[in-house]
Amino acid sequence: MCGIFGFWLKRPLIADDLARGRRGTKLLGHRGPDGTGEWFDSGRGLYFGHRRLAIIDVNARSDQPMSRAGNVIAYNGEIYNFSELRGELTASGSSFETTGDTEVLLAAWSEWGEGALDRFDGMFAFAISGRDDLVLATDPFGEKPFYVATTEDGIWFSSEPQPLIEILDLEFRPDAEEIRLFLSLGFLPPPHTGFARLEVMPPATIRRYGRTLSFKDRRYWQVPEGATTAGPIAPLTEQNVDDVAHELLVSLKRRLRSDVPIGLFLSSGVDSSLIAALCARELGVSLNAYTVSFPDGVDEAPAAGRIAAHLGLPHMTIDSSEAPSDSPLPAQLVDLYGVPNDNLSGLSVSRMSKAARSHVTVALSGTGGDELSYGYNKYRFLWRRRAIYQLPKAPFRLAASMPRFLHAVPFWKMATDYLAGDDLFRIISIKNGGFANEISRIGGGLPLVPLHGEDLVQSNRALDMEWTLPGSYLAAVDRGSMRAGLEVRTPFLSRGVFAKAASIDSRSLVDGPQKALLHRILSRYLPAELIETAKRGFVSPMQRYVSSLKEPPRKAWQYGDDVQSLWQQRTNSAAGNILLRVDILHRLLSSG
Repeated sequence: MCGIFGFWLKRPLIADDLARGRRGTKLLGHRGPDGTGEWFDSGRGLYFGHRRLAIIDVNARSDQPMSRAGNVIAYNGEIYNFSELRGELTASGSSFETTGDTEVLLAAWSEWGEGALDRFDGMFAFAISGRDDLVLATDPFGEKPFYVATTEDGIWFSSEPQPLIEILDLEFRPDAEEIRLFLSLGFLPPPHTGFARLEVMPPATIRRYGRTLSFKDRRYWQVPEGATTAGPIAPLTEQNVDDVAHELLVSLKRRLRSDVPIGLFLSSGVDSSLIAALCARELGVSLNAYTVSFPDGVDEAPAAGRIAAHLGLPHMTIDSSEAPSDSPLPAQLVDLYGVPNDNLSGLSVSRMSKAARSHVTVALSGTGGDELSYGYNKYRFLWRRRAIYQLPKAPFRLAASMPRFLHAVPFWKMATDYLAGDDLFRIISIKNGGFANEISRIGGGLPLVPLHGEDLVQSNRALDMEWTLPGSYLAAVDRGSMRAGLEVRTPFLSRGVFAKAASIDSRSLVDGPQKALLHRILSRYLPAELIETAKRGFVSPMQRYVSSLKEPPRKAWQYGDDVQSLWQQRTNSAAGNILLRVDILHRLLSSG
């Protein structure tokens, strides 16, 4: 896990270019406190900078950028199955000077080219240059971000947006659609950033630049959809559970490979509890477990402590109320992400990572369990109301026009909004606690969110996999942990695990008990009273932000109505979230 910064210019490098390359690399120092390196070819206009967080083969021989067989790489991430790949490559004639995964990645690239991406089990963003090209690649789920800026001089890339924004003096100039996307989602999906000339590469993407810096993108993997067949729902079987449990155990074993200490981020939910249970009961590994406590909100620390005690794991609680920041919440989020993102869990991850970093360098996380098992409440909400998708909307639209006093009743507002709107409106309304109309007024409309057919459950899941996971959830994990120089690994985010889950009738995962697939695996290791069944957020309480506001946050764009209606309902957490988004946009637009 590291930070990379580089560029390929259309001209030879000069001293000022090298100074900017070193400055950009230095700005990523928090991602790689264990070393810094650079490689450049002045004649070709190519520069690679690297900050290292040493995890595998901590010896200097594995420092980057690394050159082998005419290729040079700057790489951020981990190839977890590097040991197996090393065996294959050795059998075919490759030899190695290190015991790390970077050299294996380079050898795999020399042996299999782009086909190596189909063999990797890992999280990564890397740049590889041969004689006449430059290749950028991202991992299947978007765990490791890769930002690319285009200038008249060439292309620039970085693990985080801030170095590019600062060095290239990029302006925050979101268009109307990007404003609507952020107000509706709380983040900008790939490739959007809101900054002129700056994009973030989507997951599972390989991009090859030629000497003219023209390029082609290729998507090398798609998340498999859950199997569905006509007729009755195929029930979840014990064989299904065994298959996923086995593949998850394979993934977990690989993600425990490290030459430095490993810990675990533990909430009271099913996902991280299952990771803890498999480590303790199947692999005999006792990891230090860390939980953030929210004394003024939903506090999962006591329940997490009981789970850790049952499994015999050392447990540390981190009090989120300690040492509050002097900066306003929107400013903290802008500083953390660099681009629009309202995910407060990034701040929680940052606090937890800083506390854990004095004990471990790597931590396991349950991120991805909800996407794997269709675990979000909204999936079940949509499934249970599937019969009304095709009902005529006119009667419900008439009901929505009833006297305004009825709209003060939350249930009435949610029901009429949901029943009267189209599928796009329903998705935005569900995500935002029934405030789709307010978002539309402030943003001048709703965004063009892609829907996949008439199955809103699958549409929402596809949206979460393609947009929400990389754009919000994984961004929070990456930024929060890397601020402390801590690597976070996610056993659920394995192509093998998702392939096994895709063989299950997806309807059985939303028709029965919530997160039934993972719940049945976990029940083999924990008693029922320790298994959390209700989905609970792992974020700092929104009320802290709302109570700090003395007046509505101002807008700094021309579209839509004011925010007064949201301000009047600010004690509602969903309204508070939208106010926070307005505040973030205002600060970013005003700072430029």
